[in-house]
Amino acid sequence: MLQIESLRFRWPRTAADCIDIDRLDIGPGECVFLHGPSGSGKSTLLGLIAGVLVPDSGEVTLLGERLRTLAPAKRDAIRAARIGYIFQQFNLLPYLSVVENVLLPCRLSAHRAQKARSVSGTVRADAEALLSGMGLDASVWNRTATALSVGQQQRVAAARALIGAPELILADEPTSALDEDRRNAFVELMIGLCTRAGSALVFVSHDLRLATRFDRSIALAEVNRASRPEPDAGFAVHTRAGT
Repeated sequence: MLQIESLRFRWPRTAADCIDIDRLDIGPGECVFLHGPSGSGKSTLLGLIAGVLVPDSGEVTLLGERLRTLAPAKRDAIRAARIGYIFQQFNLLPYLSVVENVLLPCRLSAHRAQKARSVSGTVRADAEALLSGMGLDASVWNRTATALSVGQQQRVAAARALIGAPELILADEPTSALDEDRRNAFVELMIGLCTRAGSALVFVSHDLRLATRFDRSIALAEVNRASRPEPDAGFAVHTRAGT
């Protein structure tokens, strides 16, 4: 579903690569936990996967499309149709209501809208079903997003990413503002919804306590030479089946 090969990226005016990955593959429907310390390149890698950033060299191939070779408008169209993105700061539009924020991907992509209708009959019905599944009842659907608590905004952002069952969900530190109980509940909810939709999930966090809930756990330093510490630091990849 997703293939990364010989990927290199350097921010302007920096002397060293931020991302330098030989190979990383993610299968359809796979739930992957990607961890590393602040500043190690986690958000940058998500931006490259989504086609928001363009690598200096190498390839990100999503569902057979080599993103680096595409025109910007084509990359945007693929992102809108195939990727749900939960940003660290949520990036909800403050002038839209809760339900309008969730509907936004279907306004940008006919493919997402068609898939949403196939699930729930109408696009709005799918948005409302996702909001209900996130524990947000109808009393908040018509409020502006900024009128909600941080935890509620997080769930709206997740519903927006999930509408229309995109093939890939990218989640950038979405639980950083939550307490332990809410964090654990949100992770379980996300994995369950992605599994039911058949969506792959790349969940970025520095909180290793969450790792065992995922199919696979990857330390970014293990695959990214640009952030790799000394050889004796001892990083590991874990799976739910073992280590």
